[in-house]
Amino acid sequence: MKLRETGTGLAIIGGIVALGVWVASRPAALQPGGFLNPSELEEAVTPISSTAVRKISWSADGRRLLTVTHGEIGEAGPLILHNLDEGPRRVSVGPPGETIVSADLAADDRYALVATREGRLWWSGLESGEDRLVLELPGESEFSWTTVSPDGTKAAVAATDGSVFLIDPQSAPERNLERRLVTGPAVRTTHLKFSSDGRYLAAANYGGGIRLWDLSTGQEVQNWQGHEQPATSVAVLPEGRVLTASLDDTVRIWDANGKGEVLGAKAGLFGVTSMAVSVDGKTAAWGGHRRKIVVWDLETARKRFEISISASMVWDIKFSPDCQFLAVSGNDGTLQLYDARTGRVKKALEVG
Repeated sequence: MKLRETGTGLAIIGGIVALGVWVASRPAALQPGGFLNPSELEEAVTPISSTAVRKISWSADGRRLLTVTHGEIGEAGPLILHNLDEGPRRVSVGPPGETIVSADLAADDRYALVATREGRLWWSGLESGEDRLVLELPGESEFSWTTVSPDGTKAAVAATDGSVFLIDPQSAPERNLERRLVTGPAVRTTHLKFSSDGRYLAAANYGGGIRLWDLSTGQEVQNWQGHEQPATSVAVLPEGRVLTASLDDTVRIWDANGKGEVLGAKAGLFGVTSMAVSVDGKTAAWGGHRRKIVVWDLETARKRFEISISASMVWDIKFSPDCQFLAVSGNDGTLQLYDARTGRVKKALEVG
C-alpha cells in the first residue's frame, strides 16, 4: 500500500525541514541544552499555510501559467491555469479517483503532463479532456519530479526508486518504460531540466550529485558529485555550462566539457530550495529559507538585486519564457508575479 500524505501533513513536514535546515546552518540559534535562542527566532518563524503552490510551469508565449497546489484544495482539484489577460480558472484533467501530485504545461498550453500518486503518468488535453496514459511505474514507486521539453515533444520523469525515464508523449506506456536513463534502485532525483534546445537533460539528486545526458546520442556525458547536501535545482546554460543549487547553501557553475566546477558562491539563504534561469541564459534567481529572492547576472557573475518576500521558504521559482516575469510560490500560501527586470511586484495570483 502506498502512503498518502494529507495537505496538513505536507505543510508540517515542510515546516520541519525549513526549521531543521535553518538551525543546522546557524548554530547560534541554539542555546545550551539544545533550546532555540529567542533572539534568533525572528527570521526563522513564519506562518505556514496548509495550502501552497508546489510547482509552476509557463506557456511558451508567457501569458499563461499552470500551478499545482498541495494541501486543502477541496473537490475542485489542484490545478489552476492562470491567464494573465483573463484571470484564473480551475482545470480538471486526469482520470477520476487518482490524486495529482505534479503537472507541467506543454509549450502550446493545450496539453499537460500529469503525474498521479498512483504511479501513472498522463498526457492530458486541457480543452479536449483526453487523458492518454504514457507511463505506469512498476512496484510501489511514485514520481519525484516531472518536466517537459521546451518544444513539448518529449518529457522526463524521475521515480522515488531513483529511476529516470525519457518520455515520448505519443508512445505507449510499455515503450516509455523501456526508455530509462537511470535504472533504480539509485539515489533519488530531486530535479530535472532540459536545455533550451532540448538536446541536453540535467538531473540533480538527493546525494548532492549532478548528471548530464546528451539526448542526441543517449549518452551520459557528465556525472559530478557537486554538493555536500541534497542538490535541489539544476539548469543547462549556454556554452556547455551547468548551474546547480543545493541545501548546502551554495550555487555552482560547472563546465560540461571536462573542466569541472568553474564558479561557486554562498547563497546566504540557509539552503537553496528552488532556482530558475531565464530562457536567454543571462539571469538566474534563487530562494531558500530566508525572506528574499536573489536575482543574479550570469554574464557578469554579480548580484543584480534582491526581492523581499513574506515566505520563509520558497517552493518554486519560474521565469516566463519572454523573460518579463518571475513567478514565486512560498510556504505561507503566496503566489506572486514580479517584474524580472526590476523585482517589483506585478500581481498576486490565486493559490487555492
